[in-house]
Amino acid sequence: MQFRRGMKKFIRHILITFFLLFGVTGISAGVLAYPKAFAVDTGIEKGSEIEMDEPVVVFFSEPVITRTVEENLQIYPSIPVSYTWENSGKKLSITPRTHWLPETEYEIKINEGRSVMFTSVESHLIFKTVNFPKAESFLPEKGAEDVVIDIEDPIVVKFDKPLKNFKIKIKIEPFEKLTYSFNSEEKELKILSYSGFKKGQKYDIFLYAKNKDDDDSAYKEIGSTFFQTKPMAPEDWAEDFGTRLIQAKKFTEAKLKNGKYIDINLKTQIMTIFEDG
Repeated sequence: MQFRRGMKKFIRHILITFFLLFGVTGISAGVLAYPKAFAVDTGIEKGSEIEMDEPVVVFFSEPVITRTVEENLQIYPSIPVSYTWENSGKKLSITPRTHWLPETEYEIKINEGRSVMFTSVESHLIFKTVNFPKAESFLPEKGAEDVVIDIEDPIVVKFDKPLKNFKIKIKIEPFEKLTYSFNSEEKELKILSYSGFKKGQKYDIFLYAKNKDDDDSAYKEIGSTFFQTKPMAPEDWAEDFGTRLIQAKKFTEAKLKNGKYIDINLKTQIMTIFEDG
């Protein structure tokens, strides 16, 4: 590879010297005789994880006539963009006027562009934008039973990336009015119900995300979970002492979550000792 590149540069050096001696006629004849020596290779600086407002940078091995490239450049899916040229027509930055769609593969096609040596510039490049954030974990875990949700033990969702450029929508079935907050890194979400989750109820939670500037039709599901809350304690506890112990472990809840706490139920004759909840 290095040898071929070196030979290409050597041939070009010889031909350019020839062109300088024989003028435009020599240039035309040389390009026609040795097209590979002036062929334009293209490349992309970064082909994946392109942020939604990040420029895509295309490199050309030889200077190009910028107007011919812009006129013959197409992007699929179509999106309005702006062009910035550097390095004497060898570096092109393509910036979206709005934003790239997340989790989308784009194609850049150039047909019939021209280099400064009037050789054809054709290219087909691909780049992929950043993925939507994904819910990595839930607390309580998916499918958990006998769950108790309160201000000290909220629902916690952890994501694989910060949510700074995204807006989140939460759907819960059956419906509850929710309140939620993010941590400083915007990678963790805590969810609570305004009025408290109902006892003995199965809940399904769905999370959706979209770019902050998109309309609501752009929301995409990024995670889901379900759990069942702890049922109400029975009115009458079991006569059998062993069964009552099982009921005590299931239904007795600590009133204090820090340190030691002792709950004495005179009706059931059960004492339950907690430590740190």
